[in-house]
Order: sequence, then C-alpha cells, then structure tokens
Amino acid sequence: MSDDPARRPPAGRRRALAGPVHRAVRPRTRVSAAVTRRLFDAVARRFDLCVVTKDPADATPRPTIVLHRPQEFYARIGRDGLIGFGEGYLTGAWDSPTCRAC
Repeated sequence: MSDDPARRPPAGRRRALAGPVHRAVRPRTRVSAAVTRRLFDAVARRFDLCVVTKDPADATPRPTIVLHRPQEFYARIGRDGLIGFGEGYLTGAWDSPTCRAC
C-alpha cells in the first residue's frame, strides 16, 4: 500500500482489505479441494483410518480423524498441502481423539 494519501483507498475500503481473505471460493481451490478429498479418502481406506464428519461418537477404536469443517479441511490441503493440513488443525477444521498427546 502506498504512503501517498491520494493513492490510498477510502478508509472503509482499507478495513475491508485488511480482513482475512477467504480463498476457498476460488475455482482452482474448488478443484484442488475435490481432488484432495478423493486422495484423502483413498489414503484413509488404505491405512484403515476412521474419518468422522458428523458425530465424533461414531469413531471406532482405529486411528480417527474428526472433520468438523470438511470443506475448509479439503480446501486448505488442496491449496497449501501439508501446511494447510497443519493450519486446518490449528483453526479447528479437524481434530483427532486418538491423538490427545499431540
């Protein structure tokens, strides 16, 4: 942003630009999220991982991941890879009752 007052957006516009940008609505992110979901589902089946999206009580004794906000989870991983996986955990998009020591 420029220090020149003539080039600055109006005050109301500056506040809008300062907020978080939700990138999950971009077309590329939608496609990445869809691909990520299919890959994640395949990995979960391959490694016998229980994935719960509705009620955490549905979890089994197997290693479990609870997706509180699946769309955000898949979008973050599709967009940012492993960093998105970690950020999803930090924002509460997913959790794991079998990983309480983490």
